[in-house]
Amino acid sequence: MWKKLRKIQLIKALDSGECPICKRIEETENIYLEEILMELVDDVKFREKLKNSKGLCLQHFKKMLSIAQKRPELNGISVSDILKDMVEAEIQDLQRVGRELSEIRLKAPMSMDEEWSRILRALKKLFGRV
Repeated sequence: MWKKLRKIQLIKALDSGECPICKRIEETENIYLEEILMELVDDVKFREKLKNSKGLCLQHFKKMLSIAQKRPELNGISVSDILKDMVEAEIQDLQRVGRELSEIRLKAPMSMDEEWSRILRALKKLFGRV
């Protein structure tokens, strides 16, 4: 059954005129972003866990905001109130990334591994995948 469903989805993606892999990846990302948005509304523990994590990369954070704009209210709860926490967490994480990158420039020499590790974390935050 799943194989048949995936084939139907793949044919639909081929008919879109776009790369079928990119199309399916985008559809899957949107499903996950919708799910995260619903969990943020419904589950306080999930909201806290996401708030205390490093959040989403900027690419997916931007997509999340775009999806949220189309749905100002979910289950009677204002999405903007919930996203406020996410925005604050993103700002804190970007500030942390900025501090790490500044330390690379200003600090005494550090190991090449540590330096590259900080650079890769910053790139992942900004662009999602590296």
